[in-house]
Amino acid sequence: MNRSPDRFYRVEKKEPVAWIYLNRPEKKNALGPQAWTELGPIFEDITADEAIRAVIIAGEGKDFSAGIDLVGMAPMVPSMAEGDRSARGMNRLFQAIYPIQEALST
Repeated sequence: MNRSPDRFYRVEKKEPVAWIYLNRPEKKNALGPQAWTELGPIFEDITADEAIRAVIIAGEGKDFSAGIDLVGMAPMVPSMAEGDRSARGMNRLFQAIYPIQEALST
């Protein structure tokens, strides 16, 4: 199945398993802003589906994931891009990162 240009993930449900594919193989499935904003709703949907008992996360292509897409994330986290290590900069960084952490905590 080809990647939808407006989605980072591809989800398949084959009861009792849900498969979540990181689906950006041309970038080695690097996790940019879109990856973090889409993740919460995906897990909310899977959690609400009583037929799903397990989740498998896999990467499309030959790589699972190159990790965080630093170039893609820099505009989302300005203090990181600016190298601002002041208390104010660290607070801005925390405020930007918190929603990303929340996506994984859901």
